[in-house]
Amino acid sequence: MDWGSLHAILGGVNKHSTSIGKIWLTVLFIFRIMILVVAAERVWGDEQQDFVCNTLQPGCKNVCYDHFFPISHIRLWALQLIFVSTPALLVAMHVAYTRHEKKRRFRNGEKINIEELKNEKIHIQGPLWWTYTSSIFFRIIFEAIFMYTFYYMYDGYQMPRLVKCNAWPCPNTVDCFVSRPTEKTMFTIFMLAVSGICILLNLAELCYLVIKVCMRERRKSTALK
Repeated sequence: MDWGSLHAILGGVNKHSTSIGKIWLTVLFIFRIMILVVAAERVWGDEQQDFVCNTLQPGCKNVCYDHFFPISHIRLWALQLIFVSTPALLVAMHVAYTRHEKKRRFRNGEKINIEELKNEKIHIQGPLWWTYTSSIFFRIIFEAIFMYTFYYMYDGYQMPRLVKCNAWPCPNTVDCFVSRPTEKTMFTIFMLAVSGICILLNLAELCYLVIKVCMRERRKSTALK
């Protein structure tokens, strides 16, 4: 997965974000993407290899592992990051479209400084406000969905030391042991806590944008009076 390309795209969006949006992007890359790339493989790389069951029945270990860990935590976190980052692409596309329209007006004879246009910060107002706030709303929804998915799929956020499995072809109820469950529990809680922080930042940014547009409209109505 090319996280560098994602960073480049979101970095362009970050230029037009609010201060809270810049903090969200920093938290996303430092405490989620970097941790996932650097540490997650070492923590979860042995999850299937060291999943031990007290039986030699062929296929039993694989069935039990699939039952208790239907999706790898690493892949689910990667999928979560992709979904959470995707709404920001709507903002990037909107900004690109706005610049394209200005360039088209330049070709039609309107005087526009192309160099200033490349470095211009497009303010979050008008149609871009709706695109930006919609992207934040979807980020919050995706974060909440994945947090619930983790809780539902793994029956809580704590990694068990022992799981009991009686699925076919296991001959009876067998005991299976998870490697380094405490470390994995701490890592899972850390990732989910950062996800919760991102939700709070998104809510704060959404409230900030709504309050800002309400104050702007109030000033306009006062000026008309």
